[in-house]
Amino acid sequence: MSKRFILLSLCTGLLCFDLQARTTLVRDVSEINALLNTLQPGDTLLMKSGFWKDQRIVIKGEGTEEQPIVLKAEIPGKVWLTGKSNLRISGQYVIVDGLYFVNGYSPDGAVIEFRYGSKWANHCRLTNSAIVDFNPSSKDNDYKWVSLYGQYNRVDHCYFAGKTHSGTTLVVWLSTKPNYHRIDHNHFGPRPDLGYNGGETIRIGTSDYSVYDSYTTVEWNYFEHCDGEIEIISNKSCKNTYRYNTFDECQGTLTLRHGNACDVYANFFFGHHNSRSGGVRIIGEDHRVYNNYFQDLNGSDYRAAISMMNGVPNSPLNRYFQVKRAQVLFNTIVNCYQPFVIGAGKDDEKTLPPLDCIIANNVVSTSVSSQIVTLEDQPINLTWQGNIFYGAELGFADTGGVKFEDPLLQLAANELYRPAEGSPLLSAAQGTFDFVSSDMDGQPRTEPKDVGADEKSTAPVVISPLQPGDVGPEWYPPEPPPIPVIYVQAGKDSLKNALLKADDGEIIELITVAGVYTVSSSLAISKNVTIRGKVGLDELPVITVDAEVDSLNNLFYWSSAKVLTLKNLKIDGQNKISYIFKNEKRHVALKCDSLFIQYSGQNANGAVFVGLPGSMADSLVFDDVSFYHGLGRGLVANQEAENSGLYNLNQLTMENCTAWDFPYSFIDVYGGDNIPFTSSPQIFVNHCTFYDCATESGLVINAREADFTIVKNSIFALSNEEQPVLALYGLTALVDYCDFYQTGPVLLERSAVQGNHIWQLDPQFEDPENGNFALKETSYFWGKADDGYPLGDLRWTGKVMALEKEIPTFNPSHYLM
Repeated sequence: MSKRFILLSLCTGLLCFDLQARTTLVRDVSEINALLNTLQPGDTLLMKSGFWKDQRIVIKGEGTEEQPIVLKAEIPGKVWLTGKSNLRISGQYVIVDGLYFVNGYSPDGAVIEFRYGSKWANHCRLTNSAIVDFNPSSKDNDYKWVSLYGQYNRVDHCYFAGKTHSGTTLVVWLSTKPNYHRIDHNHFGPRPDLGYNGGETIRIGTSDYSVYDSYTTVEWNYFEHCDGEIEIISNKSCKNTYRYNTFDECQGTLTLRHGNACDVYANFFFGHHNSRSGGVRIIGEDHRVYNNYFQDLNGSDYRAAISMMNGVPNSPLNRYFQVKRAQVLFNTIVNCYQPFVIGAGKDDEKTLPPLDCIIANNVVSTSVSSQIVTLEDQPINLTWQGNIFYGAELGFADTGGVKFEDPLLQLAANELYRPAEGSPLLSAAQGTFDFVSSDMDGQPRTEPKDVGADEKSTAPVVISPLQPGDVGPEWYPPEPPPIPVIYVQAGKDSLKNALLKADDGEIIELITVAGVYTVSSSLAISKNVTIRGKVGLDELPVITVDAEVDSLNNLFYWSSAKVLTLKNLKIDGQNKISYIFKNEKRHVALKCDSLFIQYSGQNANGAVFVGLPGSMADSLVFDDVSFYHGLGRGLVANQEAENSGLYNLNQLTMENCTAWDFPYSFIDVYGGDNIPFTSSPQIFVNHCTFYDCATESGLVINAREADFTIVKNSIFALSNEEQPVLALYGLTALVDYCDFYQTGPVLLERSAVQGNHIWQLDPQFEDPENGNFALKETSYFWGKADDGYPLGDLRWTGKVMALEKEIPTFNPSHYLM
């Protein structure tokens, strides 16, 4: 064999090797960047499992349909993108698979964008991934979680939940060319009410591009408690398709807000009688809404099961176009509060009623409506045809097209109402409507068709309401990542230094036995953080003031809307600290578990917690906490002006807590006004012991204008007998199973209720003068609580009760009936 032949063979082999697809394990963004310009069709970058913190990732390349470029988690769901992280996808045929964004936020732009700079993505895919609780510190910080640019891209089998800040969860951005995107098999999990516009779960288009075609398909998605705003889906473009989706108790509607000629069919809407749950809202021209199933929707007006809005003459792009030629066909509406609203939103601006529309072959059966059709304006040339309604008044003078008869619906497969044998819906449809060739189950329709979304058939069912297990990542439900722990030795400002280093969601663990962690200045809470004493220490670590410091205004304060969690600690204020916790921000939270707080407050104005004017603590939770020797007050959230409607605390929960020696009010909360039914604080106190509190002035618990207050299974002893010990106000305020020994009376205002289990007996504590509040064996209050336990803080009797059963968890929902 010649050398020339050997060399040629060797070169040919090397060339083949270079062209083979490569799989490369990468450990951080720098390793990804180093390979970006070398990626060939079929190459895979495998992201190593673990934390990817502060990683701004770009994946780009020119793959092919047969050999895409892939960025993939080594183990799906085990690559955690945290901190200031985001992702940019561009090029052709690029797939991202198995990533999990959690405990962080995007430093700029969307969390995931299908573009890098000016280069958009085409034929690219995000799959098997999740974004959970990936929020900035301010809810007003507007950015999207997923932004789709380009054409023919796909987002599928993903999980999105917990978006609390402004901005659409997933948005499709338009140009003058159609998108042809596909959004399918995703689980859109809970999203709380944002409180203003901008909380959509999906938006396709913008007002500016709403007259352009998108051809985006949204199918096979499960929407669960998507309550961000009234528009769960906001359609703002033309010729999109929404099909096979399930909406489960979402407080809003699928809204055809702008654009024309969209199809909405074979979707399932379940409201579970939520007062804000809705169906489909129609605006614009040539939309078709058919084969949809609506059940137990209690929304009204814009949130009706089906609403057609009035339009604005010569409407600008961002207002309301007249509804024209809408076809609402073959839908099933069961027990919905307002099945149809026509002309919704009529006012001096929106004066154009729906025009040339048809409502045909729908079935309505309701036991919760006063009328089936609400006409807010008189439609022009609206055709009613082949509808069968039952259970309420029609709502207008019938000119034909509606038959009043029991449709004989029965609960059948998939817990859906379907026509029974002999139902008048069978073979009763009128008109042709050739495009309605199948029903909500995907079964073929045969002539003459049945009225409603269900065609009685023996053909296989290929479409059904979705459940969480049908959609989302293969590794759903997402497993929370392990939380990094920072271990801290005792010393001056060692805790403060750890706080400065900690990232959002991390744990600071104090590990020195009986260690003294001194602070020389206040501790700012700018991240969601847990500070805990190491479990198993013989003595709790102590957080206290440095000896060189004469006084501090506060120990902890919030510098942004974050959650502070404290566990297994002792806090000693030495009467040098005015407030252990001070809040001037909105939407903060404090969770305390197994704490001992002593010597709080420098004087009568001091407190354990204070919420200043303009602040709002979403929740204060105290579980197994002892409060001893405060010179001033306990928990103060009463700083707003009279009848302002503002208040400083949304919810307070105290369970298994003891408060001793606080000369002024221990819980002092103001609800903002005295108007029933307006929002106000909620207070839950269960199994607590209050001794020698409010002896100078104030009340042990003053829940002024807090409409929902429950105080149960607690002991109050030795307060000022010249003034009330407890004041309850409001619609759902209750005190029961409590002992008041040598205290003032209970004050009840408006509809507040005192139960039948109230005593004024000596609780017989073991040694109250030295802070021992265990009940003597001769105490009357063994087994007197409503759960069979003793009254008061159960920690004093936990060893005894543990022989019988576990200490119960307080569930305030038991008292909401």
